[in-house]
Amino acid sequence: MVSATGDPVDFPGDTSQMRNATEIGSPKKDHDFAAALHALAMCGTFVILFPLGAAILRIFENVRFHWITQALGVLIVIVGAGIGVNLSGSYNRVRTRTTDAWNSQCLLGLN
Repeated sequence: MVSATGDPVDFPGDTSQMRNATEIGSPKKDHDFAAALHALAMCGTFVILFPLGAAILRIFENVRFHWITQALGVLIVIVGAGIGVNLSGSYNRVRTRTTDAWNSQCLLGLN
């Protein structure tokens, strides 16, 4: 093995300092709230809201509150599914396959 030789002046000693560069603005974190909102809408509706609607019908025998709860659940599921379809277009795995069947399955959450 041959040892490295050369002028030590070219070796970057302190890499924490910027040389010949300027920072424009301040760094920020990107947050993806859409994925969390999609998960909350879908899971919350199927785990909490739909069973609550069934319990309202069976326990309290109140049809009006039952259909209001179920209709609200359906609306939330539609919004959650729309967010999921929008999110699926944000990732390359949908666009990398060439067949339409693969894309439709991925958009429907079957992959």
